[in-house]
Amino acid sequence: MDVKKFAKEKNLPVWQMPLFDALGICLLISIYSSYHTWDYLNDLTELGYNVPLWLEDLSLFAPFLYFLALFSTIMDRIARVFVHLHSMAAKGVMRLLQKADHKIWRKTGKDSVITNKIWSVQQRFLKLKKQRRRQLLAVFVLFMVYYYSLKGLFF
Repeated sequence: MDVKKFAKEKNLPVWQMPLFDALGICLLISIYSSYHTWDYLNDLTELGYNVPLWLEDLSLFAPFLYFLALFSTIMDRIARVFVHLHSMAAKGVMRLLQKADHKIWRKTGKDSVITNKIWSVQQRFLKLKKQRRRQLLAVFVLFMVYYYSLKGLFF
């Protein structure tokens, strides 16, 4: 897969995110496909068809087999789609920041207020020790999981 090279062509510095998104989509598709395979085999047995025992045993490995098939055939194409999506999102965010900075500049005369604030927060975060950064990221992830569990998106 040439996702790294393709992301560099699209001016996307973090090429790992589209790759993980593509892995997640392949995993999700394989889980849903295996569920529907098991549902179909169950419907066949309820209708009275004899499903061979080897097919039932093989269906236990359906998520792995579906994931392997998706990974080996269309994984690179899915990753390319996510590179496009991430690139468009990054360009959109940059345009919005430029517009907001331009409006602030017209009203107050101060140059790049929002981007300078983002840069200073990023610099403060990078000055922290590695262990402290990991702790902060873990707390952020825990808060996000807690928030979405309250909203009912995980369960």
